[in-house]
Amino acid sequence: MVEIHAGSGNSTAVSGMVNVAFRPSYTFWEEQGYTWQYGYINVTKNEKEIPLTEFAMDDVLADDKFSTFAESFVTFEDKGDFNVSSGKKELSSLKIDMVNIIPPGSNSFISGNNPTNLGILADVREAEPVTTHHLEFNYTNSTDMPVMSAFSTHLADKIRSELKTLAKNYDTVQSVTEKRGMNGHDTTTFNIDEACPVEVIIRQVNISVSVS
Repeated sequence: MVEIHAGSGNSTAVSGMVNVAFRPSYTFWEEQGYTWQYGYINVTKNEKEIPLTEFAMDDVLADDKFSTFAESFVTFEDKGDFNVSSGKKELSSLKIDMVNIIPPGSNSFISGNNPTNLGILADVREAEPVTTHHLEFNYTNSTDMPVMSAFSTHLADKIRSELKTLAKNYDTVQSVTEKRGMNGHDTTTFNIDEACPVEVIIRQVNISVSVS
C-alpha cells in the first residue's frame, strides 16, 4: 500500500487492494475454490493454493503481467514550460492517479447455494488542487509475504522511476530522496524549488469489488 501526503501532510490518496475468494462450504464433488489477488488466480482446496495458469508462485512473480498490473495502480501526468527570465524549465502542474481496490462497506463475504454475481464498481474522485513544493509517498510493504512484497516493490519502483524522470526533465525539481523504515515502512520524498511551487491534482480511483 502507498499513501501520498502533499504539502500540509494530510493523506490525500491511497493505493492498495483486497482479494476475492470463492470457497465452497459443501459439495458432492471436490471442495475446489478460487481466489483472485494481485492480478492472478489461484485454485484452492482446503488450505492449499496453487496458481491456475502457472506452475508455481515463482512463475507468477516472474511474469511481466504481474509487474505491469502493479505499475498500473499509479500514473503521472506533468506539464511545464521554459521560463525565459530564470533560464529554467519549470514544472507547473502534476496530476497523479491512484487506484485503490476496496471491499463494499462492511460486507466482506456472502454465503448460499445459489448462483453468485461478482460486481465491480469504480468511483473516481478528484481532489481540489494543492499548490506545494513537497510530496511524500509512504509505503507499507509486507516483509513476510512474497506476493505482497513483490507487488509493493513494483509499485514503489514505478513511483520512484516517474519522480526521477521529472527531476531530469525539470530544473525546479530539487531532489528525490529515499528513507528506509522499519518493517517495510519506506518513504520517497519529492522536493521542488520553494520559489516555483507546483499545482498538484490527485485523483483517487476506488474500485469496489462485491458479490451478490
